[in-house]
Amino acid sequence: MVSDVFISYAHEDADWVRALAERLERGGVRVYFDEWDLMPGTVAVHELDEAIRRSGSAIQVLSPVALAKPWVREEYAALLQQSVERGLRFIPIIYGEVEIPPFAANRVSLDFRKASGRAYDDRVADLVGAIRGDPRPRGAAHGRASSAARPRARCPNPTSPRSLSAMPPRTPPTETDSSASCPVRNCPPGQSVS
Repeated sequence: MVSDVFISYAHEDADWVRALAERLERGGVRVYFDEWDLMPGTVAVHELDEAIRRSGSAIQVLSPVALAKPWVREEYAALLQQSVERGLRFIPIIYGEVEIPPFAANRVSLDFRKASGRAYDDRVADLVGAIRGDPRPRGAAHGRASSAARPRARCPNPTSPRSLSAMPPRTPPTETDSSASCPVRNCPPGQSVS
């Protein structure tokens, strides 16, 4: 089966990840979630390799437990390799207080720490949009608070990740604007990812 997204996580976080996967499925995203897709008798490593190859995007759930697990670190390495080699969309999800690994910090991440209610719904909508390649701010498109009013993503700067929503609204670049080369909206001056 071809999936829209592969989810890498620690099994200790399975309840939270399962709820996220169910929400993604309700949003029309085909999810590869090992609890649902690994069949008895399957050689797990071969199935997971194929699932990563067949997915267009991947979520890496970054939690204190996940980053300590050797298997999760193996999946993280495989996802990063596929991201570089074939353009797999690699989406770090912050779940708990963690130090973001340097390669994951190069990506705009979604911060689910302390997200509940409407904030959680907005982050899930943003995630569905990212997986589908839809650049519209999903919360604003659905009559919710604008993306500038809620913390949802982090600037991809490994030395100083900051919440994108804490930055001033983006203004059209000028010839002297040092942030004009930054492909991420609202990146502060001097923190270009190019």
